[in-house]
Amino acid sequence: MSRSNPLHQLWCTSSPQLIKLRLDLLWSSFKFKLFEGNQLHWLVCALYEACRRSVIPTVGRGTVEGNCVSLTRLLRSSKFSLIQFFNKMKKWSDMANLRKEFRDKIDRLERNFAVSTVIFKKFEPIFLDIFRNPMDEPAKQNRSRKQR
Repeated sequence: MSRSNPLHQLWCTSSPQLIKLRLDLLWSSFKFKLFEGNQLHWLVCALYEACRRSVIPTVGRGTVEGNCVSLTRLLRSSKFSLIQFFNKMKKWSDMANLRKEFRDKIDRLERNFAVSTVIFKKFEPIFLDIFRNPMDEPAKQNRSRKQR
């Protein structure tokens, strides 16, 4: 993976300890599995799962589940659609024998995406009608009483 690759940049945005943890988790998830299709997509699934598995303490008593790696950035960096991700992640969950809680989170994410997609399709025409670009409308002629 070259240093100019966005996936590499995303991977290396935190401390060396977290990078080592990610590598250990990723390798333990990725080794000994046979994959069909784009290997990078499978790597993204393994990376996402490894990142979501980590828990980081915060100031105070709380913790942050995952290490704030953005799924959107991962998918954009690997040219991987969200629909493809959900399909591959289900297969990955089966192959890696992931916990039910993690599978439920992926299912909930997929359902939320489906609901958002339906809402967007319903409201897009209304939104475009209400918030029309003023530059698209023909210029109105100003008529003053003196011109009549």
